[in-house]
Amino acid sequence: MTIQLLWKYQKFSLLCIRMSPMNPIMRDRILIFLLGSIFFLPFLGNVHLFDWDEINFAEAAREMIVTGKYYMVQINYLPFWQKPPLFIWMQALSMNLFGIGEYGARFPNAVCGIISLLTFYEIGRREHDRKFGFYWALAYLASLLPHLYFKSGIMDPWFNYFIFLSVYFFYRYAKDSTSSWKLLFLSASFSGLGIMTKGPVALLMLGLTVLCITLVQKKWLFRSMRDLLIFCSGLLLFGGFWFLEEILSGRSFIIEQFITYQIKLLQTEDAGHAGPFFYHPLVVLIGCFPISVFALTKLFKFKSLKEHSMAAWMIALFWLVLLVFSIVQTKIVHYSSLAYLPLSYLAAYSLKDRISGLQFSKVIRIVLPIIGIALLLIFIALPYLGMHIEILRGLEIKDPFARGNLEAEVVWSFLDFSVALLFALSLILYFSKKTPLWIPLISNALSVALLLILFVPKIEAYSQRSAIEFYKEQQGKDVYVAPLGYKSYAHLFYTAKQIPTDSLHHDVNWLTSGKADRPTRFISKVQHEETFISSGKLKVIGRKNGFVFYERK
Repeated sequence: MTIQLLWKYQKFSLLCIRMSPMNPIMRDRILIFLLGSIFFLPFLGNVHLFDWDEINFAEAAREMIVTGKYYMVQINYLPFWQKPPLFIWMQALSMNLFGIGEYGARFPNAVCGIISLLTFYEIGRREHDRKFGFYWALAYLASLLPHLYFKSGIMDPWFNYFIFLSVYFFYRYAKDSTSSWKLLFLSASFSGLGIMTKGPVALLMLGLTVLCITLVQKKWLFRSMRDLLIFCSGLLLFGGFWFLEEILSGRSFIIEQFITYQIKLLQTEDAGHAGPFFYHPLVVLIGCFPISVFALTKLFKFKSLKEHSMAAWMIALFWLVLLVFSIVQTKIVHYSSLAYLPLSYLAAYSLKDRISGLQFSKVIRIVLPIIGIALLLIFIALPYLGMHIEILRGLEIKDPFARGNLEAEVVWSFLDFSVALLFALSLILYFSKKTPLWIPLISNALSVALLLILFVPKIEAYSQRSAIEFYKEQQGKDVYVAPLGYKSYAHLFYTAKQIPTDSLHHDVNWLTSGKADRPTRFISKVQHEETFISSGKLKVIGRKNGFVFYERK
């Protein structure tokens, strides 16, 4: 039913646009807007927020609403110095519109998705032509992780968008010696917005890209001291006002802790998020299919860096992102997501050649089916194993928490194989000369959309739903709730924790052993049960899917 509705809506939209007397550019814009709206806006609240990042930011937005302190980022009603407030403000505004919940937390990124697709079209049209821009946007829509993040509650989509525009406008400024200083101001402004979204990495990525182009092309890109001052002014205006306000308000310690945390991420593995040096290249190659494959013919043309072209800046940005985050010790999937934007631009070159009647290059014709078939097997294996969960339960899995997760009651059906079916159709049609290229791209996008609709709630059911349900049961009750033995923000958001009356409310030792002013309940993973029971302070009140629930005696 879901497939039929999406397909019928898409056909109807295309028919309306084709019948319209408006000019081709406006038709393209409307079609891209409709595609973005159809794919990104529905089902945002279809699944609980995931620990950590999604719930972390959503909780900060919720606490802004509860306390009314929009100038301060808080988690557990304590100052939170890890991130600036811009994205949190977006979420708070969204939650005020849609209510505190999953939809409100994810809506800002859905908007970012629609705006991003339109931006790709406009830039592609300006730098090349309508078809280049259209297929650039369509290819981004069709790719797994780029599509997924626009339906998430993490801040990276907006962060990446701001950095991308910062690099783009600086390229425009540097390309033409007669270009307006306004382009430079726009570059600085978007870099500042990136800083306000996630931190100084925004300026770092712009700076490294500018430095790379400067060294390769042996050309100082700032044309005058006036231009440099204009850049600094835009950067400070859009990226420095919150930091300045914190300092003037006597909260400079937050800025100090913020900087310390950024350095920590570079030098150490945060909370066990480690990985090999090739972690991010592998994530990009597999997770950004098919644009990761389409871009292969452009990615390694380093001679292009000497050209005064957007491709040179995109190649530089892509490799610098991979290099920087491969060096960073903390390895998290979305850290390298900025690479998706230049990658998609470079992929559009192959798509343009294909719609011009040329075949894909030999390397694409080899790599595309290899990675595609590997992903197809995964999309087949997931529902099959879900329907035959006894296969997994029969394996000698050493992790007791993982074994407990597999006890979750999750219903898989033959409908779930539709993801693999649509994905397989896409793979076949990519190589069909008679089929317009937009058809396999749309089919690919539909397979990703269905994956998010059908698979992700089931994965969430295995991994964290029993914990979330426990927290939601505590809403409105005069109790403290806290996790033991692992880091989580879910208990704050899903118990809807109100402003605490005791200053020690965040102290786990006080909650387990101190003079708590109300009943206290805890949750741990099953492997830690013996440790907490042996303390003699807690009693078990329930177990479910790898989690153990306690109450203080």
